[in-house]
Amino acid sequence: MESNNDSSTRFRDIARQLREELASGRYGVEGRMPSEAQLVRRFGVSRPTVARALGVLAGEGLLE
Repeated sequence: MESNNDSSTRFRDIARQLREELASGRYGVEGRMPSEAQLVRRFGVSRPTVARALGVLAGEGLLE
């Protein structure tokens, strides 16, 4: 898992990557994003870091 310093910027990197994937249509119009658990494994970070990244995207109106 990441250190506190890493997590303070890592969530932004994850949000950026997921934002790009959403924009590219990777998940389709009605597609489902991977679960938090899947994203934790994929990015090798803690669940709060993934939740923070998803919160950024939700705040931008990209996720419900």
